[in-house]
Amino acid sequence: MGSGGPGRSLFLLLAPPARGFHAVAYDAGRGVTVLFGGQNSSWALVGDTWEWDGVAWTHRTTATAPSPRAVHAMAYDMARGRVVLFGGAAGTGSGTDNDETWEWNGVTWTQMQPTVRPSARRGASMAYVPTRGVCVLFGGGITGSGTPVLNDTWEWNGSTWTQYMPAVRPPARWSSYLAAVGTGRVLLSGGGAGFVELYDTWTWDGVAWQQVFPAVQPIARRLGGAAFDSQRNLLVAWGGAVTFFDPWGPYLNPDGSTWVWDGSNWRLDSRPFAPVGRYATAAAYDVSRGRVVAFGGFNPLPLQDTWEYEAGPLAACASSGPGCPGPLGVPVLAPSAGPLPLLGTNWFLRLTYGSGIPGIRVGSIAIGWSDQMWSGGTLPFDLTALGMTGCTLRVSTEFVQGMYLQSGHAYFAWPLPATPSLAGIQFFAQGLVLETAANPLGAVMSNALAASTGPY
Repeated sequence: MGSGGPGRSLFLLLAPPARGFHAVAYDAGRGVTVLFGGQNSSWALVGDTWEWDGVAWTHRTTATAPSPRAVHAMAYDMARGRVVLFGGAAGTGSGTDNDETWEWNGVTWTQMQPTVRPSARRGASMAYVPTRGVCVLFGGGITGSGTPVLNDTWEWNGSTWTQYMPAVRPPARWSSYLAAVGTGRVLLSGGGAGFVELYDTWTWDGVAWQQVFPAVQPIARRLGGAAFDSQRNLLVAWGGAVTFFDPWGPYLNPDGSTWVWDGSNWRLDSRPFAPVGRYATAAAYDVSRGRVVAFGGFNPLPLQDTWEYEAGPLAACASSGPGCPGPLGVPVLAPSAGPLPLLGTNWFLRLTYGSGIPGIRVGSIAIGWSDQMWSGGTLPFDLTALGMTGCTLRVSTEFVQGMYLQSGHAYFAWPLPATPSLAGIQFFAQGLVLETAANPLGAVMSNALAASTGPY
């Protein structure tokens, strides 16, 4: 999960002992990722505090601290400069569900004493919303089995917990992905209810929960890590225990995929270099260094590795200008068999004119690096003077591929190398079809496309 690739593993002389079911949060005021608690390689609950500055881990010893615990929730309150911790399984063995609220200021842990607070639980999810200055907490479970599961919504403003009771809310779950997404909202996805993993996606704006229905959803999972990349406006979610027919299968075969939420859809990061699959991991976004920091988890034994993830540019494709009509309409250039130019895949373009009409027509697709300049002149370029009345060239023509349209369709496959340095390359495409009845030159132009490559 790094520069020029999806991430990098850091080999350190000093690191927190191997663990899972811990929590992390990025302290933007001091520029460190804070880690607390978890379950270690002896299956014991631990209560140590560590900080990562991008170079080294530092073990912070304090006079007071939360008791050893795991599956607790943490988030950083930016307005108050405090890491907020809630609940978890505390004590010994598999732990007892806890309802404590603690805050870390970089020097000491302080237990807060709100009169009203969420009930004791483990596996709740929590995120800080900067525009409203509150930590949002959702769900959780009771006992080591996580049942019964909860679906209540709470907000912490630094002194008071407030419960919200909207009529519509996500189904009960624990150990879900939850992160603020830069619009005054939090995004919730995944989690588990009993031995069933979930894959739905919801947003909360402080008043109402709303389910969203993206075209692509991550595979159902729980106990992964999630963080919001505020510089690129992407939520990054990775790892977790995924659904199998055997209820214990997820824990024996955890998932290692990384997904990003672009504001309207989920995209899978298919770059090959990534951490081994795991569950019970945790992640936070280091704002100053522009990277997601992740530590540990189980696969199936606890891990001690530190990873950093740097998101790549998003692949994109959109129409950037209209074509001109012939007797059978306006030719259409569009992606086919996958709408985005993803590195490491074949990207297919389809040129359509007179769809379904038998016969063969001659056409071509031009691909160029500019929609502003061509052959020393400016774009777009009116082709009327050349005999193509009402037609416009909208792209430069560094590459031209001739083709035959059969029954109105032609396809072009463009292999895109799996080369990280090619991410973010912008290019433009436009089609041409010979049509003697259209104008004096006997050709018509399709719409133009503006696209850019990316890993997802």
